[in-house]
Amino acid sequence: FISRPPPIRTNSTFPHPTSMESPSDSSRPRAESSYEKAIRKTTEQPLVPLGALLTLGFLTSGLKSFVDGKAIRSQQMMRGRVLAQGVTVVAMLGYAAASGFKQEKKVVSAEEQILKAQKK
Repeated sequence: FISRPPPIRTNSTFPHPTSMESPSDSSRPRAESSYEKAIRKTTEQPLVPLGALLTLGFLTSGLKSFVDGKAIRSQQMMRGRVLAQGVTVVAMLGYAAASGFKQEKKVVSAEEQILKAQKK
């Protein structure tokens, strides 16, 4: 027979998290919600969600064809799915590279401004 250990009791004087004062809204920017981020990313990178939906369509159609016993159609849909996934990955890499180039360009221009200011 194994008995349970007694509960741990503490005499904590820390305030409950809900009773702590929160910083004012003006002291820090409001965090972006998941929905807002999804909308922003979709408008910035429209080929990625489009590719994901296309991939899902090929997958669904391929699985339905497989269940229906249409082997050739199922194989064609799975090939289409692989192609759609490849296009989606290439689009993601392209957007990532473009984003990296934009940031690099900003850093270079900032460095150039510093050098120009030092020359004066």
